[in-house]
Amino acid sequence: MFTERRDRSISSMCSLFISILSSVSLFMRGKQWYQRRVRGEGLKPLPEEDVNELFKDPAPVGRLESLLSANRITSHCDMIEEHVKSGIGKLYLADSFMS
Repeated sequence: MFTERRDRSISSMCSLFISILSSVSLFMRGKQWYQRRVRGEGLKPLPEEDVNELFKDPAPVGRLESLLSANRITSHCDMIEEHVKSGIGKLYLADSFMS
């Protein structure tokens, strides 16, 4: 159960990383297209900006903070699991009475 949650978490982080990379790539392609269009019209192109200045990396999260967040998520999942277990039993019991 823990490995499933960890795999889902890793999967969601990977999809977030891919979306960030695609947005940076889209920005760069749009900028290159604009620069070619401006040069084609004989105008002075915009100055080159550093992509790292525009898209800064977030500050790294401390190990303690990530551990506390993971523990909080795990406890919430455990509470939901316990709540659902009691409801599933009642659902099957009601279903057997109905048929």
